[in-house]
Amino acid sequence: MTLVDARHRFVMVDIGANGRACDADVFARSAMAAAPENNTVNIPPPRPLPGRVNNVPFVIVGDDAFGLKPHIMKPFPGRESGDFERIHNYRLSRARRVSENAFGILAKRFRILDKRMNLSADKCTIVVNACIVLHNYLMSRNDRQYANSSPDPVISLESVSHQGSNHSIDSARNIRDEFADYFITNGQVDWQWDIV
Repeated sequence: MTLVDARHRFVMVDIGANGRACDADVFARSAMAAAPENNTVNIPPPRPLPGRVNNVPFVIVGDDAFGLKPHIMKPFPGRESGDFERIHNYRLSRARRVSENAFGILAKRFRILDKRMNLSADKCTIVVNACIVLHNYLMSRNDRQYANSSPDPVISLESVSHQGSNHSIDSARNIRDEFADYFITNGQVDWQWDIV
């Protein structure tokens, strides 16, 4: 389980959960879930989206399995009833691709991650951590052969421990609504209407 920034770099990692465990459960038991609320990952303070007035926090984008919280955005549940929900879910899905792409870049570059490692669990953790640190370094160096990203300082890699649980609250729904409204007004892009 990882948190990935917009430049395909791994910001936090939780290595060692059972592969059959649900992502949302692994996340909920980790310090990763509390990090945004405790601001242990240097998330900027809430501010309005471009052209808007309501402050919204920077968020972690998750899928349907995750709980909706002020710092965790997930799609609207069930069948989307209109453009509001459909566009929001589509734009969130595009944002989640960054995380999927980061894993793809990592696995393509470090082929040891493509197959079962014949190592102890502790050594596998060391190998995965080393690959992630090297990945972040290469991403920050703007290595065009590795991936196409803009130069930026390396973000420190934090390991997390398990804790707590995750509950939805009304303010999270209001934040999701603010993002959804932004996506169909100030923040709309022409091509999004092709999917509705």
